[in-house]
Amino acid sequence: MVVNDVRLRRVAGNIDIPTLSLGLKIDADSWTWGFDATVPAEALGDLEPDASGNPVELEATINGTAYRVLAERLSRERAFGESSVKVSGRGKGAVLDAPYAPTKNFANTANSTAQQLMADALLVNGVPIGWSVDWGITDWLVPAGVWSHQGTYISALNTIAEAAGAYLQPHRTAQTIRVLPRYPVPPWEWGSVVPGFVLPSAATARESLEWKDAARYNGVYVSGVSAGVIGWVKRTGTAGDELAPMVVDPLITEAVAARQRGSLSSPIQDGRSK
Repeated sequence: MVVNDVRLRRVAGNIDIPTLSLGLKIDADSWTWGFDATVPAEALGDLEPDASGNPVELEATINGTAYRVLAERLSRERAFGESSVKVSGRGKGAVLDAPYAPTKNFANTANSTAQQLMADALLVNGVPIGWSVDWGITDWLVPAGVWSHQGTYISALNTIAEAAGAYLQPHRTAQTIRVLPRYPVPPWEWGSVVPGFVLPSAATARESLEWKDAARYNGVYVSGVSAGVIGWVKRTGTAGDELAPMVVDPLITEAVAARQRGSLSSPIQDGRSK
């Protein structure tokens, strides 16, 4: 039997909020946390947005591990003898997206690395907006004038990360966005990799497996556009003749970018997965 210690507090004023239930979720396709909680109705005043409409920042602590989130949606429910407030939202990285962040035009007017493009996207008139990037993939050079994007801060970062088959993940509490490879090693090497975490089967309440058949690709062409390269990425030891659909992205400007997009975003598979 596991008894979890769950706490919720409003960051401004350090106000503890009694918590009836709380949940957090994230996956590789979500660049920030999702959360929901149920609290007593009397806590509503501590969760309402400020006079400018900015959501309240909360800190959720689960078994001593803290997460910063924003209370974006509130709903009150009353029934005979009971009343509660449901609050939900996203991690504090939500401020980099609509409706909090403006739509902007991004472009590289000089030669830059992909990592520098991300850092520049988090500037306003040359001044940092308070967020940083923790770069976790191999960097590459992007010639001037190759990249342009219209959108929010986070959509610009996503565009750059996806070019190399990477994804974004937030830090739990700091204003930091991590850039991680979708697959740290190719899927066909998983059998020899030591896992970072192991869940004991005895502590697992439910387990499910699903087998899925897919095309047995062993190669793919990855191409840039105006100033890019064309790379043939194939699984080592194969002919690379079973080709996945070609990948085209303007940021594929060096072989290292093509290699990462072709192998670590896993268009090349064994044809069977679970």
